[in-house]
Amino acid sequence: MKQQLFTVHDIVQITGISRRTLHFYDSIDLLKPSELADNGYRRYNRDALTQLQTILMLKDMQFPLKHIASILQLPATEQQHMLMQQRQLLEQHKQQLKHTIQQLDQRLAGKPWSELQRSPDTSVKSLQDQYAAEAALTYGNTTAYKQFQEQQSALSPAQQQEQNEYIAKQMNALYKQLAEQMDALPQSPAVQNLIQQWAALLAIQMPCEPELLRCIADTYIEDERFVDYFESYGTDFARFLHAAITDWIQHIQTD
Repeated sequence: MKQQLFTVHDIVQITGISRRTLHFYDSIDLLKPSELADNGYRRYNRDALTQLQTILMLKDMQFPLKHIASILQLPATEQQHMLMQQRQLLEQHKQQLKHTIQQLDQRLAGKPWSELQRSPDTSVKSLQDQYAAEAALTYGNTTAYKQFQEQQSALSPAQQQEQNEYIAKQMNALYKQLAEQMDALPQSPAVQNLIQQWAALLAIQMPCEPELLRCIADTYIEDERFVDYFESYGTDFARFLHAAITDWIQHIQTD
């Protein structure tokens, strides 16, 4: 019985791939036609169809096309080894995607960009580490920053993390209380009392000299990252906070 041969049209009908894809596989020697008819048309036998189906499955498994041809030439045991390696890579990618989706969900729920966590597998620094490096470059020569470094160096990494988490938690609570006072004047007693608590929290890690506090307040309205962060507490919250801090600084300087 003569072996059945399939035309390009037949292969397209059977597998669902495009004619262009089939021609491309031929051009890169991934899947050659079993024979060429007198009119130059490609013909494929059942073995070629089986090989194509394997190629498509390997492609679904995220194997690059440039590697598939060599994989097809391997013995079954070596193919199994390649499949196990690919599974491990896909599992890592799965975890990365899971982490990314979690961060997307948190951002969609209103969490500021600055509090999102990069993938643990990336070589890029976290935003928190980037901010720390930026602060070192910007304020590294100031007395306040040097004192901050001295205070931090006296703590263990675990103590530093505990301190940072405590300050962040207390700051968030203060910002929420300040957001509830946005209908009041920045210089009102209730608002100014909260700003005093804000400065006291900062004083845990650094000397709160008026000029440094003024610089921090200016950053809140000049740096888009902070503007975006404070947007979660209400429209124009950054400007309200800036005005309240400025009033408080003026007050302590005149006392």
